[in-house]
Amino acid sequence: MRPGIDAQLDEIPEITINTDKSLLVSILGNLLENAFGYTTSGGFVICSADQHEGKVILNISNSNDQLQQSDLAHLFEPFWRKNAARNDSAHSGLGLALVAAYARLLQIEVAVALDEAGWFGVRLAIPIESGPAEIKPAVEQATSEPASKIIY
Repeated sequence: MRPGIDAQLDEIPEITINTDKSLLVSILGNLLENAFGYTTSGGFVICSADQHEGKVILNISNSNDQLQQSDLAHLFEPFWRKNAARNDSAHSGLGLALVAAYARLLQIEVAVALDEAGWFGVRLAIPIESGPAEIKPAVEQATSEPASKIIY
């Protein structure tokens, strides 16, 4: 955790998930690293989880002052960077592409959203019983909600 960032971990129910541990750890590690890495000093990261209809719903949200609605469609593209001039060793532009690929293998739905207040959120719907599968990505643009949502 970076100094100057407040974190909130809501109560998480005890749930056992049967899945590939190393891929799930990679997904969660990348999402948490991005949440803390892209939140500016004085910002917030909030994590919560619940169980719904045979899935664990995990939400990771962070305050954001960089992303715009139009960026959401590009987040999972390999090597995409919000600021192409930004060149640091901490981020290569592959992390979220790997998250999407691993999630497809584990049949995990990944959705991203950005609300009007600038909160960026990632929602994972993790099947309690999941295993490797070949699933083609589906991209949806939500029309009924005020904030954009991209689902992979």
